[in-house]
Amino acid sequence: PNPTNGKIEVRSEKLKVRSIEIYNVMGEIVYKSQVSSFKFQIDISAQPKGIYFVKINNGINTQIEKIVLQ
Repeated sequence: PNPTNGKIEVRSEKLKVRSIEIYNVMGEIVYKSQVSSFKFQIDISAQPKGIYFVKINNGINTQIEKIVLQ
């Protein structure tokens, strides 16, 4: 959900997610993980409230989503 309380679920229908990075508005990485899954959960509730960018890579494409942590 966006806005979120800190729990984020990343899903892919066709290709497994290979890596996930989350950046704050200053461009600093606050979370980074190498995965190999169609569904993955992340908890960033310990981070300060604000805007974050989730960078998802499936090995072929990279997608960036904006989320708001409340």
